[in-house]
Amino acid sequence: MRTKTAKRSTSRLDGVFIAPGDNLAWSKARWRDAIEAIAAAGVDIVILQRTGSNGRVLYPSRVHGPMPGMGAEDVVEAVLAAAEEAGLSVILGLDATRHLADIHYDPIEPQADRTTMALMEVLDRHGDSASLRGFYLPQEWSAPPTPEEAELITQCATICRRLRPDLPVCTTAPQPKLPVTGRGWELLETDPEALARQRELIERWAQAWAELAERARLGAVMVRDDAGSRRCTLEASADAYEAMRYQLVGLDSELWAQVGLYEVTHRRGDSDPSRLHSTGIQRLRRQLRVAATHCHKLFGFSFEYMDPAAGGERAQLYQVYRKHCGVTSPQITVKPRRNPRPTDVPDPLLEKAMAVERIIEQRHVLEGQIMTVVDYRFGLDDAQNLWQEDADFMTGLYVGAESLRFAATGDPDARARARRSFEALCMLSTVSGVPGVVARSFRRSFTGDLGAGRKRWQKVEGEDLWWATDISRDQLSGHFFGLAAYYDLVADESERKLIRRLVCDIVGSILDHRMQAVDWDGGYTIHGNFWVAPFQALAVLKLAYRITRQRRFQQAYLEYISPHFFLGHAIVQAAAILDPFFQHYQYDSPAYHLLQYETNPDILRYLLRALDLLYAHTRDFGNVYLCFVYQTYRPESDAARRGEAELLEFEPQHLHVPNWRRDAERFMRERGEELPSRLYDTLCHCLDPSQSLSHGYASFIPMRLRPPMQLNWQYYAGIQTPGRAGARPHGPHVGYTGVDYLLAYWMGRYHGFLR
Repeated sequence: MRTKTAKRSTSRLDGVFIAPGDNLAWSKARWRDAIEAIAAAGVDIVILQRTGSNGRVLYPSRVHGPMPGMGAEDVVEAVLAAAEEAGLSVILGLDATRHLADIHYDPIEPQADRTTMALMEVLDRHGDSASLRGFYLPQEWSAPPTPEEAELITQCATICRRLRPDLPVCTTAPQPKLPVTGRGWELLETDPEALARQRELIERWAQAWAELAERARLGAVMVRDDAGSRRCTLEASADAYEAMRYQLVGLDSELWAQVGLYEVTHRRGDSDPSRLHSTGIQRLRRQLRVAATHCHKLFGFSFEYMDPAAGGERAQLYQVYRKHCGVTSPQITVKPRRNPRPTDVPDPLLEKAMAVERIIEQRHVLEGQIMTVVDYRFGLDDAQNLWQEDADFMTGLYVGAESLRFAATGDPDARARARRSFEALCMLSTVSGVPGVVARSFRRSFTGDLGAGRKRWQKVEGEDLWWATDISRDQLSGHFFGLAAYYDLVADESERKLIRRLVCDIVGSILDHRMQAVDWDGGYTIHGNFWVAPFQALAVLKLAYRITRQRRFQQAYLEYISPHFFLGHAIVQAAAILDPFFQHYQYDSPAYHLLQYETNPDILRYLLRALDLLYAHTRDFGNVYLCFVYQTYRPESDAARRGEAELLEFEPQHLHVPNWRRDAERFMRERGEELPSRLYDTLCHCLDPSQSLSHGYASFIPMRLRPPMQLNWQYYAGIQTPGRAGARPHGPHVGYTGVDYLLAYWMGRYHGFLR
């Protein structure tokens, strides 16, 4: 793969990535048109980002099923054949699967085995293709890679060389960023001392990759410029290129650049962040000029953002890029891209979503509210189910899930369910009789004592109606998520007017009380202090302004977003979260709409930094919702594939605790000895809490064995902190809603991460 660095008349792309997505529906003819368009732009190489993930592949397989919605029986063959006809080279990405259980217990061998199987199948079918010129490892690595990741890269590269010694292997190296530790975080990119520390970090990062490249005998290390995602400036990218080039001198590894062709920005009228904008030619010129000074080859990510058949700004980027490069070849005729046809291939993830819908309808709906934890031996109105008081949180997330479902499918059933539970949110917003005071739950019958202390039930005077007091941040996070999603995706104008009034009352009350929620009697609620949840506080204010357009909410947002107030604490806090139990208080539900609604590019950059930090610290816990939020703004990431793996392992029947216990006990009897000791110890404790944990804390439990909880992605994805020893379901007969699955699944469908 070593080539001489040619002097170019202009900086241009040597290759482009093709990331599997909506293009999976393309026919062979459409793939040929796309490859011809790539060749007509003067590009020589195509990298197909991945050929398989999570047991689904882009070619006929003896072992795996096809990726859903494929228009061609063999996408790999379509790409290779079209590239050969057009005179292009193809680098095939291999299996992109990363199971979280592997990361926790065996981070190398299972992935290496999957790479071997994928490579053998690909070579068996396509090894003789004249356009096949190399392999790409598609995982997103740490910066610098961990020792386990380095060993995995080495093993996968060794496997590729053993089976095809004539073809090189490459992978992407994301740039490192200084950690945020406290004061001065906002000066990290301008302070001389911080810049010096950044250079030292880059030197260590480049040295680590050079050592890995030599050990793994990588044909190329591809440095990701991260300009599109606002992670790094072009000056930082230049430093990274220079450091990596210096470290690779004398090795048989080339330095390549991965240049982002997209732009994380929100423009006037934007409401859906799933389709990022294409970059402008001015910024792309600078990216290419900086990279060409140091790198052997430049690759754009991805062709999706300059596809001439997509029309609009993407087709415009394609045309101005050709002009920039001085391409003189005739312009080809590109047919407009059609919407993909519905597929009849069974979708196990959709089947699970429908199973969850049935469970909710049969067991958990009370006047539109989603009752969180129910003892199935008794009815929802029975005294045995009076204790629960967390319906507001789950009802809001359910409204959000059904709103996303309606937006993704247009199914009137989704709109009807969203509307039914939206009406419950309206009742929760007003049943207290005090504007701005939200109830945790309400019901028409009540047995026994109304309770004492702050958390208690109140009776509406003159009505057979009771409501639970003491609203908290977690409940409000779901409440606001539901109102915002319904407002954006489902509501008619009369409903929007109602939502504006409700949001004005609720957020107005919080703002008037210095960012604290109050109860019906004017006292502060126990867990309604937004000063300890700065990211959520910003989200509440931004959401209120976006919906109501009242200036006081925007003014408060701009005041509180000062680094000395919420923004600074939010970013530091994002890097410090270790316990996923608390994620929803600060980030999960609020992050989605805060990032979607922020249009100021400088503020958005800081918010995305918080998202980066949070994901880096929690990505191995298995929060699918957070994976999909991250993927929305990081299109090169493997976060969506991680999330998909969790959804595939999710078992709706395990929402009922007896079903989980039965299957877990059977698994322990039949295969318990095969488990790592820490996992075996944790499962024994979950099945019998009287058995103490050997290490004093619970270890990660794979989704297929995980005890059900109120919100599986957050409450028990991987609680490893002392003091939270294992799962403690509310009883042996209870069942949970599965709203977490619905929200993640329909968000994935809406944003195109799932098909």
